[in-house]
Amino acid sequence: MKPYKIYTHPALPPQAVKQGWSWPGLLFGTLWACFKRMWGLGLGLTGAIFVLAVFAQLVYGDTPATDSAFNVLGLAVSIWFGAKGNSLYARHLLSRGYTELPETVEAANPQAALAQYFGRGGR
Repeated sequence: MKPYKIYTHPALPPQAVKQGWSWPGLLFGTLWACFKRMWGLGLGLTGAIFVLAVFAQLVYGDTPATDSAFNVLGLAVSIWFGAKGNSLYARHLLSRGYTELPETVEAANPQAALAQYFGRGGR
């Protein structure tokens, strides 16, 4: 069982966001951000990494140090998405007009969290 926060919107379906670590964020990074409709973050970070890679190739060439630096950068970005992904998504929902409900629901997955919350008399 994992803790979930529930977010509601007057015109959009409710969302359940797991608290803590995001495995999809770690494994899929910018693709995960785009899947969650966080276009600015996903595409912006992809573009920034691409521009940085082109700049590094032009200035330093194809060296082992450049390759190592981008491996470390990729690992750092993945860990950041894993650590902050769910809170970034929660902030994104709030910016789209969702309201965070005060209760935390313990459930196996987001669908179960929503069913549990609304099944027990939640709004």
